[in-house]
Amino acid sequence: MTPAQAPRLRDIFRLLLNLVRYSPWHYAATLIPQALRLTLMLAPGLIARAVFDHLSAGRPLGPDLWLLIGSLVAGGTFVTAIAGRSNVLIQFWIAAFRELGRDVPYHVAEDIEGALQELGTNYAKRSVGYELVFEDSEANRMRILRFLLADYLPLLPREFLVGLFDRYACDGQIEIRTASEHYVVGK
Repeated sequence: MTPAQAPRLRDIFRLLLNLVRYSPWHYAATLIPQALRLTLMLAPGLIARAVFDHLSAGRPLGPDLWLLIGSLVAGGTFVTAIAGRSNVLIQFWIAAFRELGRDVPYHVAEDIEGALQELGTNYAKRSVGYELVFEDSEANRMRILRFLLADYLPLLPREFLVGLFDRYACDGQIEIRTASEHYVVGK
């Protein structure tokens, strides 16, 4: 902002303040509906956040998934991609949490599918394959593990974790071929 613009900006705010002082009821009558409208626009995002927060909370998915799908407008579509137990990275999770003596605290594709079936929802499912290929180094292995395990990473023995990748090592690279499930629910 240039020094010449500063007085103009101050004048604009002074004008707005004078308008509010002159007719506070008109200002309130406009402000309150606008605030409600903006709040209502947040509702679908808050519902979606609640559902995805439950994905990592180890709680039943049914009611929250139903709420999310129920909030779709006519012609709306809910699409999610989530890995199942056969996914190599999920197998890393399973091995890591077994090492900790814990159940995996996150939901996987089979949980989503079970909840959709329990709700009687019509859905389409497609398995989509992908490759994860990167230069084989301990640092790169640990980057993937940090992404997968987050706060649990320091609780696990490093040698065990790095060893999870050994069977995927080939010519100086890690080559993982796996898949995730994609679910589509339309309304």
